[in-house]
Amino acid sequence: MYDRKLHNGYFQSLSEFGIVGTLLFLWVVVDFWKRNAALRTPRYRAAWEAATGGRYDLRWLALGLEAGMVGFCASAVFYNQLFEPWLYFLLTANALLYSRLKVALHSPVVLAASGVGRV
Repeated sequence: MYDRKLHNGYFQSLSEFGIVGTLLFLWVVVDFWKRNAALRTPRYRAAWEAATGGRYDLRWLALGLEAGMVGFCASAVFYNQLFEPWLYFLLTANALLYSRLKVALHSPVVLAASGVGRV
C-alpha cells in the first residue's frame, strides 16, 4: 500500500500491521478503557485529591480522555487517523495519570483518606 491510504482506520491497521498487530492495537485501546474506568473509582479520586489538593476533579479529566477516545473510534470508521499525534496523546495521558496515581495509592495520606485499613 505504498503511498495509499484506506479510508478506514481499522482496515488500515489490518493492512499495515496484520492480524497480530491489529489485535495488539485493539488491546491498547481496551487497556485505555480499563484504566480510564479505574480512574473514576473513589480510591483513585482520593489519591488525586491528596496529590493535587483537589484543584481539578479527576472524573472530569477521565471523562475528557474518554470523550477523545470515543471521537477517535468513531472517526476511525471514516478516516485513517492511526498516525495522528492526538491518539497517542490520549493514550499517554491516560497511562501517566493511572501509573502516577497507582504509586500514590500506597502513600499513608491516601490510605487514611480512602478509609483503607479502618475497622
